[in-house]
Amino acid sequence: MSSTFRVPTWALLAGALLLATIYSESAAAPKFDADGWHTWRVQSVDDSVRCCGIWTSGKLTSSGCNLDTGRSSRICDKVGAMDEAQIYVKSEAGKVIEIRALSPQCPVDSEHEIHGLGMIDNAESVAWLTPDMHSDSELGEDAIAAIAAHAGPDAFAALRTLLEDRRLDMDVREQALFWLVHGGSDAAFDYVATLLTSN
Repeated sequence: MSSTFRVPTWALLAGALLLATIYSESAAAPKFDADGWHTWRVQSVDDSVRCCGIWTSGKLTSSGCNLDTGRSSRICDKVGAMDEAQIYVKSEAGKVIEIRALSPQCPVDSEHEIHGLGMIDNAESVAWLTPDMHSDSELGEDAIAAIAAHAGPDAFAALRTLLEDRRLDMDVREQALFWLVHGGSDAAFDYVATLLTSN
């Protein structure tokens, strides 16, 4: 006679709560208590290299980026393509106010302190940036672009969720669609193809 071992319901609930706590702690964004820029690197599949610079007659004449004033991100022909992206987040009084995604090779400067956090897991980085991508302001656009620079399924899932949220402003959803396609992954193209053929 065989017997089936059953895990008590309370044990399943406790385990689920423990896993949720562990995940939330690992994905919790830094409090950014220190004012200034916070930067970290992530794995990227974006072949285009983002780098601020001075462009004259269609040519990059000076590469580098002042984080405080450089709003444009251009493809640099003087910086080699890399499989990593450098994320920059500026905070004041614990609040995120600006986000950049650049090449790790792009030289930067700022009048504010730059706090380096090293290499961060992509899933964790996406979780840090996701709350800011829902804004219909320039910060939201920058957060979406930064998430799109990440390799892996977490970035794709974040952009897809944003795109499918009909409660959001259409401009925000269009940004998500643009960067989803810009990434050029097979998953993104399959998803867009499904959208086009489903109606």
